Order: sequence, then C-alpha cells, then structure tokens
Amino acid sequence: MIPTSTAYKQAMNGPRTFLVQVTVTFRDETVEVWDNSRLMSLSFEEATSDTGTFTVGSAIIGKLSLSVLNHDDAYSELDFIDAVMQVKIGVETANGTEYMNRGIFTVDTARADSGAILITALDNLSKMDIPYQTASKLTYPATLDQIYRDACTSCGVYPATVGFLNDDFVVQNRPTEDYTCREILSAVATMAGCFAKADRNGEIMLGWYDGLKELLSKEDYDGGTFDSGEPSYETGDSLDGGVFD
Repeated sequence: MIPTSTAYKQAMNGPRTFLVQVTVTFRDETVEVWDNSRLMSLSFEEATSDTGTFTVGSAIIGKLSLSVLNHDDAYSELDFIDAVMQVKIGVETANGTEYMNRGIFTVDTARADSGAILITALDNLSKMDIPYQTASKLTYPATLDQIYRDACTSCGVYPATVGFLNDDFVVQNRPTEDYTCREILSAVATMAGCFAKADRNGEIMLGWYDGLKELLSKEDYDGGTFDSGEPSYETGDSLDGGVFD
C-alpha cells in the first residue's frame, strides 16, 4: 500500500478528481511535463503472482499505458523509445494539491494514432532483463542478501529492501546457466518466501502480503472437526489472510 498523508486520505473519501503529472525525459535529455490537459488516458498493469495461480518468487514487470494528445503534431517527430517517465498521481486536499509517486517507467513502444501518441512503458524491473553472467561480478559463496543487492546494482537499479527472511543463507556456487538478472532476483525471492517488484520510487523491493506475515509466523493451527454446525463448522481456528494490496 502506498503511504499518503491524512489530508490525502480524507480527500479520497469524498468526490475528487485525480490529477496526473508525467515528467518525460528523452534520450537527448529534453524534458516534457504532461498533465490532465495533455493526457487522454493512463493505466497501470502490475502483479505479484502469475495469472491464474498463486506463486512465490514472482518478479513481474509492471506496465504503463497512456495516450497523449497530439492534434497539433507537437510530438509527431519525437523519438519516444527509451524515454523515462516519472508518474505522479494527485488530488486536491484541504492543504492544496498533493501528489504521490506512482512509478518510473521506460518507454517500450510508441505510435501515432488519430491525433494521439499511444505509448507503453515498462517499470524498472525490466532493466534486469540482461545476462547475469556478464552483468554481475559477484564472488561466490555469497548470501542471498549479497546476491539480491548485487543483481540490482549491476543493472543500475536500487535495492530497496533491508533485511528479509533467509537473507543470510549462503549460496556456495555461482550459477553457470544463462540466467538473466531478473531470473536470479526471482530465485532469491523464492528462497526468501517473497515476491519482487519495482516500487513507486523505481526501486526494487522484496515483499509479501501484510496479512499473511502474521499468519505464517504462527504455529499449531487446529482445523477442528467436520461437525454439524450451521451455517459453518463451529470448531477450528479462524485465520485472516489479509488483502492482496
């Protein structure tokens, strides 16, 4: 869950209009800032588990899709590929407009269509799709924490998580197969019982579902018996797995 101020939370409880701010830095370091007046649509796709199944260790790249108004051909000649987009979402609060970071994305595709530019961009996890053998110089044996941090920094992204389950586990031998750094990150996340994702600041984090942390930390649950209680069984422990936020 993305932390916000009390004023932001209060504004979300009533009628509101979301304000979007996208700062675009092109490869030639030209900068454009788009707001609601220029953006026609914007949406995010992200996941922490594979579609149709529940998995541990997923490292799924998030995607941003947007269309920007181009009726004046202002952007027709620009090369959007590999441009970096920093996205912020804001609302009007009692204290003025408040924005929160929503992620950093690199443009993957862009095309003109009926007075608009349609863009898809990938979050910073996509930067880890490079060969591990050439990117990383880490010496083994190495702990999971060392492998996680090295895999991130070798790809130019920042590791955001400090301390995680099994972070001191030692891997004796360096992988010899043709893995990507993202696959190595996924392996670390699996051994730590986590998922990996790019957070709202573009940093790479290892995390888990908050409601499940408490559940997994307890022991000796009793499922009870198949009694005749109505409308449900009257015996057994009650567990709350939280929400998939």
